[in-house]
Amino acid sequence: MSTDTIPLTSAHAERTRFRVSRTDSSTAGTVIVGSDEIGITLTTANLSVNIIDTTGQVILSSAPKSGLKFSSLLGKFNVGSTLYKDSQGSDMKELIYTDDGEEWELV
Repeated sequence: MSTDTIPLTSAHAERTRFRVSRTDSSTAGTVIVGSDEIGITLTTANLSVNIIDTTGQVILSSAPKSGLKFSSLLGKFNVGSTLYKDSQGSDMKELIYTDDGEEWELV
């Protein structure tokens, strides 16, 4: 793994703030619908969600995933295997992009 990518993991105890926005920057204030292409970025760092095409592993990278649709949050992401245990002993599981995923909600 290169030093400019980080595996994205799920956590039960803490949440990470992301910003979801349309990639068409001329549409500020427009409601996002399922067919819209989106970018997902961290609010605390200049990193975006990207996907390794060969494995489906979701990573944080300086380059955002192109072609990602808002409707992907309705069934294209799934929690995978445990990558490691955190300092409290909780499983840190990787996030996978797949055709057989589960629904994710924005809160």
